[in-house]
Amino acid sequence: MEDRIGHALENSAELGEYGVLMMLGLDLFQQMSDSLGHACGDRVRVEVVQCIRSIVRDGGILCRISGDTFVLMAEHLGVEGIAPSSRLRRGPKQSSKLSGPP
Repeated sequence: MEDRIGHALENSAELGEYGVLMMLGLDLFQQMSDSLGHACGDRVRVEVVQCIRSIVRDGGILCRISGDTFVLMAEHLGVEGIAPSSRLRRGPKQSSKLSGPP
């Protein structure tokens, strides 16, 4: 990840385009996982990753750095610098519902 960040900074300076580096944490994830089971926690993580991938443009990099924390890097956001953070705040166009054990 560190190499990709350095490469992205160089590209951004060279092209005059914006990029974004975001740290995303899942609030109350540990409590949910402990109370509903780790299989449920794993399904939530999969849903979150799928949601983020559907919002972020091609070429974005998503890394899980701990149980409930991800780092997202996206490049080539243009000269206006419209970040995917606004799309992430809105969330997916449709929600999913986890129910019961797998």
